[in-house]
Amino acid sequence: MKLELRRNDPCSCGSGKKYKKCCMKKENVIQLHAVKEERFYQQKHALVVKVKDFVSKKLPLSKQYQLHTEFKRRTDHTLNEQAEKQFFDFWLIFFNRFENGLRGIELFVHENGSRLSEDEREMANTWSSLKPRLIQAIDSGEKSVLFEDAFTHERFPVARMQENLPSVAPWYGTIALLEPFDTLFYFNGVRKFESPQNFHYAVKKVDDLREEKELNHEQILMDYFPEILAAIAKGEERELGTKEIHQYNSYYTIEDFEAVDSFFQNEGIFVMDKWEPAQKLCNWVENWHQYSDSEISGPIRMGSVYGSIRIEGNQLTFVTLDEARAEEFKGMMERVGAVSFVNEETHTQTVPFQVEIINTISSMNEDTPQYFAFYAKHDLRFDLDKSLPLFDGSSISELIAAGRKDEVEAYLQQREYSLYVQAHYEFKDIAVTPDFNSVRRELGLPLSPFVTGGKSRASSIEKIDSPLAKKISIVKEEDIPNYELLGFTPATVDNFFAGDFVTFFKEKTEGKSDLTLRKYRNCLFDLREIFLEHPVSSWEECDETFWHNVFLADFPNLYKPLTKTVVKDFASTTKALAKWIEKEKGVKGLSKVVNQIAKDAEEPLLELV
Repeated sequence: MKLELRRNDPCSCGSGKKYKKCCMKKENVIQLHAVKEERFYQQKHALVVKVKDFVSKKLPLSKQYQLHTEFKRRTDHTLNEQAEKQFFDFWLIFFNRFENGLRGIELFVHENGSRLSEDEREMANTWSSLKPRLIQAIDSGEKSVLFEDAFTHERFPVARMQENLPSVAPWYGTIALLEPFDTLFYFNGVRKFESPQNFHYAVKKVDDLREEKELNHEQILMDYFPEILAAIAKGEERELGTKEIHQYNSYYTIEDFEAVDSFFQNEGIFVMDKWEPAQKLCNWVENWHQYSDSEISGPIRMGSVYGSIRIEGNQLTFVTLDEARAEEFKGMMERVGAVSFVNEETHTQTVPFQVEIINTISSMNEDTPQYFAFYAKHDLRFDLDKSLPLFDGSSISELIAAGRKDEVEAYLQQREYSLYVQAHYEFKDIAVTPDFNSVRRELGLPLSPFVTGGKSRASSIEKIDSPLAKKISIVKEEDIPNYELLGFTPATVDNFFAGDFVTFFKEKTEGKSDLTLRKYRNCLFDLREIFLEHPVSSWEECDETFWHNVFLADFPNLYKPLTKTVVKDFASTTKALAKWIEKEKGVKGLSKVVNQIAKDAEEPLLELV
């Protein structure tokens, strides 16, 4: 039961001060700000209604239609219907000038100031003094997001609350009016947040108009608000062109099923998706890399998928996006000599030039969120030396060497924003952002404040040998028949128990009868299936609960019905294995635990016979 703190009690934060002198003050400040903030918004909403009503009555309906048509033309029809109506009303109040030269808000204050309450008059005067700003998010905190003016470089802590900032993304920007209140700033009216790329284009648009019209940036933002809004909404229209992507499908007829099955199981470059008699699916995977990150418990291994294989009946189909891989696979099949080539097809699709299809496969710890594989796949370090059309074929590394760090900074901001937005779209809840700080250190650029972990965040990418090849290399050639006898495949031989099962099996069956061999083979085959269903990675993790589930849940589910012989054989084999593991691996207490559970499970298991 949680007791309420009294004023003179020691503060629960551990400061040693009385509650009234410590956190009670902080809580009161927070509560007071929340109350003031709510009243502030109530007053804003009430005043907006009055100003909109006033401006609407001042403009004849025909004039409103005329202005609306002008606004749509000047914004280049870039806004959807709902946004267009909101921004049009906003423009009428704060930007459009009446015949007397006054803006809507200025005319409202001029004609209604004396009839407003003191608070309303003060707020209305504040609104009439606000100037539009092009601002970009440059830092983020728990209570506020720091925005910077693109021209004056002034910085504004903007309140981080749902009505003011529904969401936050790295480096995004907007054109807006900022209203100060109680140490923070709040957006006045509507605003449209866009990518850093679009933001920088809007800044360029202001600079171009400033030079053309010979006006300062404040006047440009005020007089050409619709044009700047259009610029930040649609960004720069770059003509990068299109390109063709080809898909190559090769078809084969299988003549020797055993040879084909052995090839795909043992070649060391194929990852199985499904390998059943009716249908077999796998991927040709090479070019393996390992991604490590300070925010996850273990590394992520990634491989490039060169192509996909499907086997149904006696038909084998290979699909790839690389013509050279299609020819290489054809050479593999010729060497196997167990299939005959039928024909091939090419399917072509036209896509934007900047589109790149990245097909990878990854493995990671069970507690690692899926979006980390997405981060690893799109890590910038894969692209540092790639030719980029955006920079006329130069790479990031070449730009840095040429001293063009500002261009690289802008590019990194856009990449971080895009990856963050895409990750939120695909995975919804993202607790950790992608790491752009490690690559920023490599490039000698300032760290990003939007990266989880800040300056302590660290990640790396390194090329590794194929895990599939490693699986095969750890198995002695003379032991392969025993691994196969116990049901192991190249995809499962790297499990911690595989080698122990085979060594134990060899010791217990060498020189013994076929009956003994079948007993140990069948029981270890069952144990392998059971172990593969549990997320254990060492004998130490096989605790009492694990073995209880093995005997009373997993094992009975393998047999319908059970027989007395199967129960007795499984219990004696498992107890012998536990005794052997305890002796050979030094896992203390394992034999005692397994013996007791086997004894307790015998009666309920025999009842199922």
